[in-house]
Amino acid sequence: MNVPCYKVIRLGHRWGVTERSISWVLAEFDDADYALDYARALATATDEAILEREDERGRLEVRHVFSTDHAGLLRMSTVVVGPAAPSP
Repeated sequence: MNVPCYKVIRLGHRWGVTERSISWVLAEFDDADYALDYARALATATDEAILEREDERGRLEVRHVFSTDHAGLLRMSTVVVGPAAPSP
């Protein structure tokens, strides 16, 4: 089974959502959080999916893995790949 992988990427001054198996941008947003919300909606609409977010420089920042268990419950595991936010 091919698991969809959605990615939030920087597109100049905007943010885009792509999917690994296609060569075009699914949607563009002015705000990274809106792009992440859209990508999350796509990822949670399937039984399994991966959602990756890049930082402003195009480096992988975080990866969420979504899966549905035998009871139909959606589970998400997160791996923070990029540097952690500075402490106050």
